[in-house]
Amino acid sequence: MDNFSDVVRQNDETLDIGALKKLGIYVYVLQDPSTNRIFYAGKGGGSEGNDRVLSHFKEAEDWIKGDKSNLSNKVRTILEVWSRGEAVNWFIVRHNLSDEEEAFHIESALIDALPLSSNGPLDTKQGGRNAQTHGLLSPSGVAAYKVPLVNPNAPRSRVLIFPIQRALDANRTPYDAVRSYWSASADIRNVSESNPCYAVGLANGISQVVVEIHEWCPVPGVPGKWEFVGNVLATTDLLNKNFSNVLAPAMGYRMRGNYIGVEFNGKGEFRVIRGARDKELWYPCIESS
Repeated sequence: MDNFSDVVRQNDETLDIGALKKLGIYVYVLQDPSTNRIFYAGKGGGSEGNDRVLSHFKEAEDWIKGDKSNLSNKVRTILEVWSRGEAVNWFIVRHNLSDEEEAFHIESALIDALPLSSNGPLDTKQGGRNAQTHGLLSPSGVAAYKVPLVNPNAPRSRVLIFPIQRALDANRTPYDAVRSYWSASADIRNVSESNPCYAVGLANGISQVVVEIHEWCPVPGVPGKWEFVGNVLATTDLLNKNFSNVLAPAMGYRMRGNYIGVEFNGKGEFRVIRGARDKELWYPCIESS
């Protein structure tokens, strides 16, 4: 059913002040009552507001009454449930949490783990937060921790680090996965023999492919997006390395699906040149024990 204009809201729950105070910071899920599929996991309280769990029903009702140009998977599922005359089930999974960081970890664990079960994928737009440093690991991902931290023995003035796990899961080759489609400023696209730039594709925090970029080109039919062509490097001190050390300073930026830029000085240090406010601070590639 694609036309939900006549659907009537079924969820009329409210949370009083007493309940809101007792909940504190919490993690919740939304469930389809007919299939028992949990289709959404989220965090409430703190910066999200204590009635966050019920806000999705207002969002669906606003879609019915207003602008219908964007129908998200989450809202579609809510409207499908309502169209059957049923209310969406919702549950508070954990409450009175110590802080939002704890809530984010629980929310992310649900987002990562539920698709592995018969529940199937959730209707979330993004994966769990901090996936690169704290997220789901397969046995091969655990084995990747044996891979040494990246610490080039020669200077690299511009190294762009791209997340490619999802593209690899969609059966794209490592080269195709890393080369498109990205936002790229004129400065990023400025590549020459005297101003080299390297692209690194990461999966599970490990570099799967390294490309020396030759040229950036607009993606046909996709305004504002660029792709590059270049030479895949089979032998380089950037390949098959653990990049968790260089991801940490730019984690907040990277969590939003962005790629970061790093400079290595070849003396055991790096700085973040894209994705961090402080672009002058140098970090050790390997922390001294």
